[in-house]
Amino acid sequence: MTRLKEISTHLRFFVWALLLSAATTVSAQSSDGTSVVYSRAADRLFARGMGRYENAEFAKARDSFQELSNMRANQRTSAGLLMLSRTQVELEEYDLALESARRVEREYQSSRYTADARLLAGDCYYFMRRYYEAASQYGRILAIPAPLALQASAAERLAGIVKNGSITADALDLIRPQVGEDRLRDALLFGEARWYRRLGWEQQARASARTYLAELPDGIFASLAARSLHEAEVIAARATSPKTRARSYTPEGRELIPSSIQKLPTGPVLSNGWKPRLGVLLPLSGPDGHYGQELLAGIRLANDEAGFPFDLVEADLGREYPWIEGNTGREQVHIDQSEGSKLLRTVQAARYLVEEQDVIALIGPLFSTACVAAAAVAEEAGVPLIAPLTQQSGLDSLGQFIFQLNIVPGVQGKALAEYTTLVLGLETLAVLAPLTDYGWKFWLAFADAVEDNGGTVVHSDWYVPGETRDFKNQFQAMRQAGFGLMRLTDPAATPAIFDSLSLVVLDTSPESEGTFYELLEAGVEVSPEERPDSTQIFIDTIDGIAVVVESFEDAKRIAAQLRFHRLQTQVIGNDIWYEPD
Repeated sequence: MTRLKEISTHLRFFVWALLLSAATTVSAQSSDGTSVVYSRAADRLFARGMGRYENAEFAKARDSFQELSNMRANQRTSAGLLMLSRTQVELEEYDLALESARRVEREYQSSRYTADARLLAGDCYYFMRRYYEAASQYGRILAIPAPLALQASAAERLAGIVKNGSITADALDLIRPQVGEDRLRDALLFGEARWYRRLGWEQQARASARTYLAELPDGIFASLAARSLHEAEVIAARATSPKTRARSYTPEGRELIPSSIQKLPTGPVLSNGWKPRLGVLLPLSGPDGHYGQELLAGIRLANDEAGFPFDLVEADLGREYPWIEGNTGREQVHIDQSEGSKLLRTVQAARYLVEEQDVIALIGPLFSTACVAAAAVAEEAGVPLIAPLTQQSGLDSLGQFIFQLNIVPGVQGKALAEYTTLVLGLETLAVLAPLTDYGWKFWLAFADAVEDNGGTVVHSDWYVPGETRDFKNQFQAMRQAGFGLMRLTDPAATPAIFDSLSLVVLDTSPESEGTFYELLEAGVEVSPEERPDSTQIFIDTIDGIAVVVESFEDAKRIAAQLRFHRLQTQVIGNDIWYEPD
């Protein structure tokens, strides 16, 4: 079995370790804001671990780095975690090595070793034969600002995986958006040359380097490619026109690495430690990446507490924004994607997990439309799909293998209505709901249940979630409904008197309000000059307002404006109103 130490020379490890140990401080800051302290003991422990590592005493080195990782955050913590992961790879403890590398990414995001940790995580996935996850890690390194040497290593590994067919074309299409078409082509061309040189095939390596410079003379890795050639070769390659030069392909015209060349090592066979696999379909990058990462952390915690009964195989449904050179330096560009593109990516990822990774079940996706697409794939394959958060009604009707954990809007609406009428005893109610499928089904079930329990929905109104900012029209309509209920509670009041409530005057003092009601009780018409400002009158004839939201941002916005419009009522809402923070 070919291992990582057989790929990298002892000299490279020595230089890399020397650079780590030479640093006096590490730009590491815990993601929770914990300050990093300077510790001489940490320096001594790190040096001891590095010495043991260089002497191939990997078990003892692991113990040193493990002890270092248990100390309070210090100048050696992130470097120590990275070396702990390296040591665990040498000991073939790939699960533990992966977790150590991911800790650097999670807990020390500002560390200089974050990109190194991502490369090492990719190596761990590779040795575990989880080729898509490995390729995804290498692709992310190519998509973010990282040292050129590190990106070259990622390109070499990614090229080896792709050209040897370790992942399918569909799986590569999932990685393509996060890297970018041009950058991916750049990486695969250069990575091919690097991999030839790694295998000792110097002639093919030089030919591939010349091809790279001919096709991409200004490519990302052009300086590295030129360094591997003689000056005359570089000049000749760059002078070659890409339109007239023909590349040498195999008869099939697809495989760029000849079949006689040694394939990329496939890592250890984990037959003795085989575990069933769970597929995780979540957005782990892009604008929704933080939601997916939080849910993934919960899945990992549950798996950990249960004693690691499953291997988790992740498929990223999100995307990372591309980087461009802007006026203020490198900046990310936010590019909207169509629903069709998102659904296509979901179907491809679900098929990959089911057909190539042999997962026994799928967890995810987060959102309703993606869940419908994934559910169709899972049902066809006979693989259970657990939808943790989607509120799409009828999702479980797609088949017997679909399980929905979240309560659907119809059930939520009925439950809220029963609590409102039977427990709180409210009778006259208004509803403000989002103009979506979720809002409509919630409102329908809520209104039906209120009527069944003897209550009345006196007014219903709608808004566009995330876009409606001013709820003045909705709340004014509710006030008018409240005035209408005042007519019912006071039969002696004439319509003309209540119509006058819509006029606005300057006198809005509490005394004038009291006088106005006294005049109403006496049945006396009020002159325009004496009429109070109706917008200052609190409406208390509506017992409760059910405010249905799909995001907590809408909840905060609505709550502030409701009080401003002087609706003296009980506010009730769906479960999204609960926000611990």
